[in-house]
Amino acid sequence: MSLLPVVLVAVLAQADSPPSSSAEPIQAFSGHSGPVYAVDVSPGSDLVATASFDGTLKVWNVSDGAERATYSGHKGKVMSVAFSPDGRSLLSGGEDKTVKLWDVPLDRASALAAQAGPVEAFVLHRKSGRLVTGAAAGSLLVWDVGGQEQERKLEPAVPGLRALAVAPDGSLVAAAGDEGIVRVWNLAPAIVKSERGALLEELALIKPGARWRLKRGKAAPPADWKKPGFDDSGWESLPSGFGYGTSPGELKTVKTRLEDMKKDKYLSVFVRSKFKVADPAGIRKLTLKIVFDDGFVVYLNGAEVARENVTGKSPGFAQVASATVSDATEKQIDLTSHLKELKAGENALAVQGHNASILSSDFVLTPSLFAASIVSSPEKKKPGSLRLTGAEGTVRAVGFSPNGGRLAAAGDDKSVRVWQLSDGKELVHLQGASAGRGLVFIDDNTLCAAGTDGVISVWSVKGAKLLRSLSGHTGPVRTLGWFPGTRRLASAGEDGLVRLWDPHSGKELQHFAGHEGAVLSVSFSPDGKVLMSGGSDKTFRAWNLSTGKSLAYFENGGAVRDTELAPDGRFYIAAEGNGLLAWKTTSTAAVRTYTGYGGFVHTVCFSPDGKTIAAAGQDKTIRIWNLGDGKELYSINAHASTIYSLVYSPDGKQLCSGGFDKIVKLWNASNGIELRKFQGHTEGVFCLRFSPDGEQLFSGSSDLTIRRWGVADGKELSVYEGHGGWVTGLGLRPSGTQLISADYSGSLFTWNVADGRILARRRVRPVVYGLAVAADGKKLVTANPGNGALLLSQ
Repeated sequence: MSLLPVVLVAVLAQADSPPSSSAEPIQAFSGHSGPVYAVDVSPGSDLVATASFDGTLKVWNVSDGAERATYSGHKGKVMSVAFSPDGRSLLSGGEDKTVKLWDVPLDRASALAAQAGPVEAFVLHRKSGRLVTGAAAGSLLVWDVGGQEQERKLEPAVPGLRALAVAPDGSLVAAAGDEGIVRVWNLAPAIVKSERGALLEELALIKPGARWRLKRGKAAPPADWKKPGFDDSGWESLPSGFGYGTSPGELKTVKTRLEDMKKDKYLSVFVRSKFKVADPAGIRKLTLKIVFDDGFVVYLNGAEVARENVTGKSPGFAQVASATVSDATEKQIDLTSHLKELKAGENALAVQGHNASILSSDFVLTPSLFAASIVSSPEKKKPGSLRLTGAEGTVRAVGFSPNGGRLAAAGDDKSVRVWQLSDGKELVHLQGASAGRGLVFIDDNTLCAAGTDGVISVWSVKGAKLLRSLSGHTGPVRTLGWFPGTRRLASAGEDGLVRLWDPHSGKELQHFAGHEGAVLSVSFSPDGKVLMSGGSDKTFRAWNLSTGKSLAYFENGGAVRDTELAPDGRFYIAAEGNGLLAWKTTSTAAVRTYTGYGGFVHTVCFSPDGKTIAAAGQDKTIRIWNLGDGKELYSINAHASTIYSLVYSPDGKQLCSGGFDKIVKLWNASNGIELRKFQGHTEGVFCLRFSPDGEQLFSGSSDLTIRRWGVADGKELSVYEGHGGWVTGLGLRPSGTQLISADYSGSLFTWNVADGRILARRRVRPVVYGLAVAADGKKLVTANPGNGALLLSQ
């Protein structure tokens, strides 16, 4: 007899309605290349997760069946999957003996930057971390994207702003609109003179609000945590500063609220940030700026360089600060005497912050690092506020050449003009056949322009020669994007299609359909593997260029006019209201991998509070892990054979396991001590489920029965008989009065819990490997061998 692991069900309590008897699927989630072996439904009942023998997990929309994300990382079959209680994470286990944690793509965006008017366009310069936003009314703002802080406002405003661009080196911004004038601003760092007359450039090595790796001081960090080579990938990645309190004044630098610090009674935090220095010999001054309350110790590449209100050679995680600070204080510390610690390439700044008491009303830690470096060969001063004239009518697209020396603009006058930025002179006037809507340079002498006739023109600046025309769109082209690494051009427009071209041969390579209406923006990811698009249909989409499949899909409250992908993996869009919105995209790699298992991992689950995870399988042990730092809390030698099911009690105080040894066991979830055994099954136990009040437990077995147990005394209360195959999934409807079960033959039963009556029975395609019931109790999902999963009414 072959062994078939299963997944358990997650349900929350609500009032029940009469059960459905229909076996007709509402949705079929199809896309895996191997059998789907496990399923789960998100707490919000809006997403379904599937785990497959093809080695991947997928997340799907319940509403329309669209695939939202694919996760690859397991080496071999994926045998279990579970959503976290907050729906933001996925847990999976596989035959590669690992458990993996993943981010879930959510339709929830955070406001990144706010303007007085709707954001018409924005440009993210990845290397400098600058974000420039432009409103239709003409206001232009420059932001530090790491700290979400406004750096400056560019004057004068550009009436009816339509186009925006940033130079490749991040030093220049160009904008244009209805007035027909292109304006250029210089954002280059200020050049100052030192006492000895040398020209120095002011640099922010670690900006205020930049993302740091953080470990909460509930336990000691590894001994080498201060050193640059330390692997901090398992630590949280969060924006600085860090803290909690009640005073808005002292919390003005805090981006990450540590409200749990007082509640969980920990006294310290440990943070790390990496930064690069091209030539340490050129650095003449190094300054640490730190806002703190109460104490800190700072390390540069492992060497201590500063401290305040903390004593002892190696302060421990439970050590209190030696003094209190009444309000968060900013201190500037000259680290120039420690320049010898810098090295060429990657460096690390590590800071540990300490509170004076676990009862303290506040805590703040906001570090940043600045330097002044020698300008070895100052260039001729770049233009500051330059006016480029000549266009007749609204300018709708602008772009810099790769070397930053030229600027082109296109618009309603059906022409493209190119200026030399060193003196502002017009180099060439390229006359087109239609109004211009998109523009990109593909090298310093070649540019592509698109317009209302649906044609993309490829021009040589030298000689003003039209090299070729790219035809394919059936309406106006609204936008162009270029990725130099693969030398690919993207275009999109009124026909709702995104097209990918080789502009040198004129060949169309791919096209992507999905938008219902005009596509208003396209852009490439930093590695060129993902293409993003936004449209008038109020949706944002991300496409995998190697497979042509959709990677992400977000619905929005307004038309999506601009898109970008930041280095930290967040999607940015300009859309509704007066702000720029950011979505965190799903990582292609697992957030964390838990190892140590001696065989296949057949079952995984989160504790109800989401702070711990449990997993078990072929090696007969249960392992409990801390979700925050990935540390194993304890392991249990639990059963005499493979464990197929784990479930926490609703209050999280107990953990229940079932295995092929026919026994169900109850454990103290805090220490792993066995509390009780439930014996009665004559074959293996494959699924478990607690009642909503935690007083009853249900178990399903290959002996074709379901048993109901009293948790307090272990007494068998009922035996439900009627299945013709192994019972492979269990779920309870919200009130706990109706039990849903699935078996290997494809039968689905709904039972009256009190008397064991079958209220409804139906049959889907065999085999059913697993079952999940939505939190609202209205739908259920089955895992099936036909490379998919089925959504049914309940």
